[in-house]
Amino acid sequence: MAGRGIAYSTANPNHLLNVPAARMSADINRPDQFVAWLAARGIAARDWPHSFVSRALYGTYLSELLETTLKANPDLEIRFIRSEVKSLMKKHLGWIVAHGGGAVNADLVALATGNDLPPPIAPHHSKKLRARIADDPWATHEVEKDQDILLLGSGLTAIDVAISLRDRGHAGKIHLLSRHGLLPQPHVAPTPSAPLPQPFPATVLGLLRAMRDRLGRAPASAHWQGLMDAMRPHWPEIWLSLPPHEKRRFLRHGVTHWNIHRHRLAPVVGEYLRRGLADNLHIVRGRLRHLKPAEDGMVATIARGGHVSELMVGHVINCTGPNPNPEKTHDHLIENLVASRLARGTDAGVGLDVDAKNRVLDKSGIAQPSLLAMGALTRGHWWEITAIPEIAHQAQVMSGAIMEYLGILNAAARVNRRH
Repeated sequence: MAGRGIAYSTANPNHLLNVPAARMSADINRPDQFVAWLAARGIAARDWPHSFVSRALYGTYLSELLETTLKANPDLEIRFIRSEVKSLMKKHLGWIVAHGGGAVNADLVALATGNDLPPPIAPHHSKKLRARIADDPWATHEVEKDQDILLLGSGLTAIDVAISLRDRGHAGKIHLLSRHGLLPQPHVAPTPSAPLPQPFPATVLGLLRAMRDRLGRAPASAHWQGLMDAMRPHWPEIWLSLPPHEKRRFLRHGVTHWNIHRHRLAPVVGEYLRRGLADNLHIVRGRLRHLKPAEDGMVATIARGGHVSELMVGHVINCTGPNPNPEKTHDHLIENLVASRLARGTDAGVGLDVDAKNRVLDKSGIAQPSLLAMGALTRGHWWEITAIPEIAHQAQVMSGAIMEYLGILNAAARVNRRH
């Protein structure tokens, strides 16, 4: 259904938003809209313990908001085409958009493809093993309920998969394998904080030290979450100011700790994990080195430092997180855009390169006014661009760029008619 995307298409009521409802309005001019929408349906979401509602509810809100907006603008012609876009081809000032069911012409194209799938691991293994490896964590996984499962990753996606397995009555052990063995931190009611003083440090290490100086070595969750929230509007500015080698250094050494502190869990999910870890949910630290067939499953060889261990499992589900590098993508559209030099990756190897108006830069670094990108695709430029508040603001900026370009096209058309 239009508006939901992968995240909000889940029907599992235990898949919760990892942001309080009060911050989830899709209309930046009406920040209380989502909470008011919930209240109209008898759902109280203002107090902290109950402010993390299901993603399915949020998907319904987005769908209804889209429907209401379209009804309020009857002169706006909208056509939804359910198909996979394969490529874009330049045609004069516009584009030919080739998809599985044919092609359409467009004056302007906005890329809003969301997160890429994780880098696949199944193709690297034998046909026998591939049947037991799922590279799409969002697919329905048909697994034997009594077999042990290995989830590659321990972030929010892995936790969603673990919840789905448990809700379907899975009785076997669920192993979450990651290099550091860290889980996202649960939300607490944050202590209000001021951001760090400006000018901000010019290096990742400098930022870390400044935050530690503010918080101390072992801050309470409420204090560090308050500072993270206070800094949230400033992360794009900080990211843009970092030189390429500092960005790459952060991605090598700091992104795991960033993710567990920035992308947090609803409190009830944190409590679920605490209980589950004492039951049949297990955290494993290390890297997957090898998989080999075994009777009724496979043996996973796991390396941690100089130590190697083996784990017998029935299935492996790839929850390593979205592939960040468009130059290594398996998405046909993005792959073709990069190959045809209509787009390029960023200097940090994350997302497509765009300018301040979210116009996609071609291989030569030239902004294309008729090709824009938003959301996760632009993370390499903005960094903090994965949540609804930032994406809603980005959509507003993009609408200005779109109207500006369409105005140029209309002016050119009037000139051509006069001649």
